[in-house]
Amino acid sequence: MIHLFDIMEEGKLTLDKYGFHKEIDSPTTILGTTNPASGEWYADIVDKGQIPLRKELVDRYDLIFVFESLKDKNQKVDYAKRKLAILKSREVKEDHEFLRKIIEHAKDFNPQLSEEIRYLPTCI
Repeated sequence: MIHLFDIMEEGKLTLDKYGFHKEIDSPTTILGTTNPASGEWYADIVDKGQIPLRKELVDRYDLIFVFESLKDKNQKVDYAKRKLAILKSREVKEDHEFLRKIIEHAKDFNPQLSEEIRYLPTCI
């Protein structure tokens, strides 16, 4: 967990093992999901304190988006009708050719590691 905090805050990982001191660039995007600690937002007010994560971890997220369920039955029905209309209005086709190209590229992809990285300890 300590390494995750460092990566989220600094964008790099500091590794001190076996007499080595290395800073490894780790540009990372963290996407997290959670529900409010009580199951619902208290008094419909969104507050970071209601997110059931350690405060220092919550503070490292740059953007926090809140999605609430529709509470009114009529709103839910209207949403379902709009979504169904969108799906009916366009024909959905499966694009297997695109997937084939991705798999083909993945088979040809051969990353090259530097000599320096080969000798770093493998356990963090």
